[in-house]
Amino acid sequence: MAAFATAPECSQRGYWRWLAPAWAGKTALMAQFVLHPPEKTDVLAFFITARSAGRADRTAFLNALEGQLREYLHDDVECPTQGAFLDALQRATAKARAAGRWLLLAVDGLDEDTGIPTASSGHSIAALLPRTPPPGLRILVAGRPNPPIPGDVSHGHPLRDPAVNHALAPSHAAQAVQEDAERNLDALIAAGGLGEELVGLTAAAGGGLAAADLAELTYQSQRRIELVLGGSVGRAFQHRPAQWTTDDGQPVAVYSFAHQALLDGARMLIAPAALAAYRQRLHTWIDRDRHAGWPADTPEWALTGYPQMLRECQDTDRLTALATDPSRHERLWQIIGTDSEALTEIAEALALHRTAGDPDLSACVRLAHHRDALRRKAGTVPDGVIRTWARLGYVRRAVTMATQRQDEYALPYLLASILRIGGSASETVALVLEAARIPRIDHHVKTLTTVAETLAQIGWHDEAAELARHAADLARTLADSKQQEQALRGAAKALGQAGQWEKVVDLVRTLTDPEQQAGALTDVVETLAQAGQTEEASSIARQVAALTSPNQQAQALTTVANTLALTGQREEAVDLARMLTDPELQARSLASVANALALTGQKEEAASIARQAAALTRTLTDPEQQGWALQAVAKALAQAGQREEAVTLARTLTDPEQQTQALTDVAEALAQAGQTEEAASIARQAAALTRTLTSPNQQAQALTTVAKALALTGQREEAVTLARTLTDSEKQAQSLASIAEALAQAGQTEEAASIARQAAALTRTLTSPEQQAWALPLVASTLAKAGWHDEAVNLIRTLTDPELQAWALTDVANTLAEAGWHDEAVDLARTLTDPEQQTQALTTAALALAQAGQEEEAASIARQAAALARTLTDSKKQGWALQAVAKALAQAGWHDEAVDLARTLTDPEQQTQALTDVAEALAQAGQTEEAASIARQAAALARTLTDPEKQAWALQAVAKALAQAGWHDEAVDLARTLTDPEQQTQALTDVAEALAQAGQTEEAASIARQAAALTRTLTSPNQQAQALTTVAKALMQAGQEEEAASIARQAAALARTLTDPEKQAWALQAVAKALMQAGQEEEAAGIARHAADLTRTLTGRTRQTQTVLVVAEALALTGQGEEATELARTPTHPKQQARALAAVAQAHGSTVQGRTALAEGLALESPIDLVTALAAVDRDALETLARCMNTEVGNSSQPSRP
Repeated sequence: MAAFATAPECSQRGYWRWLAPAWAGKTALMAQFVLHPPEKTDVLAFFITARSAGRADRTAFLNALEGQLREYLHDDVECPTQGAFLDALQRATAKARAAGRWLLLAVDGLDEDTGIPTASSGHSIAALLPRTPPPGLRILVAGRPNPPIPGDVSHGHPLRDPAVNHALAPSHAAQAVQEDAERNLDALIAAGGLGEELVGLTAAAGGGLAAADLAELTYQSQRRIELVLGGSVGRAFQHRPAQWTTDDGQPVAVYSFAHQALLDGARMLIAPAALAAYRQRLHTWIDRDRHAGWPADTPEWALTGYPQMLRECQDTDRLTALATDPSRHERLWQIIGTDSEALTEIAEALALHRTAGDPDLSACVRLAHHRDALRRKAGTVPDGVIRTWARLGYVRRAVTMATQRQDEYALPYLLASILRIGGSASETVALVLEAARIPRIDHHVKTLTTVAETLAQIGWHDEAAELARHAADLARTLADSKQQEQALRGAAKALGQAGQWEKVVDLVRTLTDPEQQAGALTDVVETLAQAGQTEEASSIARQVAALTSPNQQAQALTTVANTLALTGQREEAVDLARMLTDPELQARSLASVANALALTGQKEEAASIARQAAALTRTLTDPEQQGWALQAVAKALAQAGQREEAVTLARTLTDPEQQTQALTDVAEALAQAGQTEEAASIARQAAALTRTLTSPNQQAQALTTVAKALALTGQREEAVTLARTLTDSEKQAQSLASIAEALAQAGQTEEAASIARQAAALTRTLTSPEQQAWALPLVASTLAKAGWHDEAVNLIRTLTDPELQAWALTDVANTLAEAGWHDEAVDLARTLTDPEQQTQALTTAALALAQAGQEEEAASIARQAAALARTLTDSKKQGWALQAVAKALAQAGWHDEAVDLARTLTDPEQQTQALTDVAEALAQAGQTEEAASIARQAAALARTLTDPEKQAWALQAVAKALAQAGWHDEAVDLARTLTDPEQQTQALTDVAEALAQAGQTEEAASIARQAAALTRTLTSPNQQAQALTTVAKALMQAGQEEEAASIARQAAALARTLTDPEKQAWALQAVAKALMQAGQEEEAAGIARHAADLTRTLTGRTRQTQTVLVVAEALALTGQGEEATELARTPTHPKQQARALAAVAQAHGSTVQGRTALAEGLALESPIDLVTALAAVDRDALETLARCMNTEVGNSSQPSRP
């Protein structure tokens, strides 16, 4: 082993694997080698022990190696994932090589890995080990020949190479120990009484119980337990320190069998019923702590070993109950400081549900809901806490917290802050780069460009340029032109910071938006000035000065002037600031220049310019503008060392908020200058002023800034006390975070860490109003559609925002009406106070009543809606509301009244739509002559529309109405007046579908054939394929299955000619669905598979994700459930993968396949995002989600803990 560990070159791919049966002495040999390694060899080790709680799965392995790597690297390494572990392992190897040493990773007991239910499933420790160890790393593993290498270890992994295997001959000493231990075990069981109980309880628990735990379970004294386990018959047991220390800092001893074979033997010797009884005793014992809310003295085994026992027994119900217990989550967080254990429990429970034959989706919803709640808590940590951990050297923790933030918009700035704090340390750069490159749904380009800028600023120019180029490439793929230009501007700035001037100029020239171009020019000037190229900077700055927008000009010139001042170009900076003609903007710009000069040590010049700015502000007539300008000047004077002058100026401000801010700025400037006593005095004056503020938000913001200033002056306790006067938990947490950050900046690391933890703990009590704002209405609407209208309304009533609640209730009222709950819909509609919302809800109810045959009631409700609509002051909104009412009246049979109402509309588009709706209603009622007459009037009116697209859509609708009225030729003639072939084809298809729905299948088929012939005039194969697919559906409705299939095949043939794989896949999935409807299952399946193959070739994440959704659905509909699920797993982003799985689940409906696919989706994403699929697959699970959300809202109304 020594030769293997230190060989200059290793022919065995860096691995050595000992294979031997139980009791051969493998563990003793490995332990001896780890304790006494060869010279110049550093060791990392993990001994897998299935009989000890928390020592036998990949989570335990990662946690243990994380601690060892932290100590070895002297860094706050975190290893929550394989990628993070391998990254840290590579860094450790590099450190060893740099010191001329070897690194050995020893892993004993691969056969005892409890994370592998079978040889082909699970998530093993073996799979975490590197496939290609970096030079200088040797990996030594040991285990029994069986079970074999786990199924999740890749085929090319060295562990699958027989060349790394080495047989170990059994040790005689180990065999003697085995015989002695087995005799002792037999003796304990044979003697009965306490000894047998200890064996039974340890066998049931799997190990990890302390003497105090066993004493409680056996009703014996702790001393007696220790005597038995420590005596001669106790040699079958071993003890080790617990993972967590007690309050006095001393770890307790926990007991397990001395060998895995003893555990296995004990379980074989004890009768199954007896073993089950011991487990029941453990369940009852755990229930005591569970009912008590998991108090601080909860045994370690209850928190780590018990979930492992449940997982081994596949006790899904109990594990689910544990993993959905918020009190348990909080206890784990209090002990560990992270939610990793709780999230692991949830993931393991979800895994058990997923592998069940028929998953319990209600349980999966509860688990996913609690997982999301934990993630939200992690995402509410204030920015100041994240920056504080970075300042204290916990860079990985800071980066992890930043990436967990719910607000992705904040991520770019947080990562940039961490880079600036971490300086140019390669570890910090590597961590931030890894986080920045993770694909995200939103703000990915912004993240890349912001990190690139910061990299350039700290000297990592090559990495900055590479990241900026990647950002520019991504920006060009954005469909929204405004977003694209903003992103390109960011990329240009980053490239400029990296010194890539030619690329910057090229990018700026592509911008067409004047605002973005102005901003880009400003960025260029700023970068040039920072690089010392002042002439070029000034030249472009004057171009910026020519901008017409005062705001753009002010922002650009102030930015440029600041940069020039910071780089020593004082005169140029002042000249630029004075180019602003608006006195307020010029004063603030001069104050900004003064600040910049003060920061560079030019105090006298700074004071002089600040006084000029002050004189300018006194000419302002607007008190508010003058106040904010003077506040900026006071700050500049303080930075320039003019304390008394700054304080005097601040006190002239009459607005309390402005004066508070000005005094706080002065206090901070004094603290930074080392004048702490004066700073503290002025900060206290500012604190007293905050109490006069009437706005809670203003007061909270002011108190936070004052508390930070007090912390900077060394008044830590006073600062914390002031922060705790804030009653809003979120604002209090932010205030504490700012104090922690200030203390960290001042080098008071212990105090900073303590207050950062307090702020983090406080944020765990918060719920997100924004999350509730979008989630509650969505779930309520889905509940209403599923028939649970009371639950839907109750859920909506928990919303605190009146406007949001009203709109959500309107949506529910509409849903109730459409679902047939007419009386409930009308009653709910009448509770709405907003006339527009009530009109909409009543109109929907009237339409639903009409469709249900209750014409009198429908007409009555419609008239009430009309009366309400006429009270609307917005003419456009009133018109659309009356158009909808006219439709409801027509559907109710009151055609004349509907026509009269339609004719009162002055907007031609609205009147056309209303008349068309009346014509359709008349046709459905069999009054074909009247329908045709009204349709013709609508057609005449449609031709007056000046917008060609609106006119075409209106004429299409009229043609459809004429067809329904039986005027087929006229409908076709009207369709043929459309000049665009695609629109004409669509109009003819609409006519054909309308005829088919009316039972006139022959006429429908004839017109569909005309539409098919028209498709040949389309020049785009994509349009032609789409049109043919639509025609095929119309022929299907007309009963022409064979002809429909033939048309669909033509569409498929056209689709295959498309060169864009995305368009081809979309076209083919539509054809597959059409063929499925035509009864051509095999053909449909083949086309769906072809679409799936194309989808896998797509490279852009957005393109692939959207295509996966529709193609996976097509595969499921064509009977290819496994292929559909496999394709749904291809998106790399969990949210997109979950949505694809939900689409597959919806296609399968309420079947085992549907529930299995949705369970897998819930393991990845929030049930709120999958709510539509829940309604389609399992309505009980949907109701469970509503209860979870109601409970959460109820809890959020409880007072926060201090």
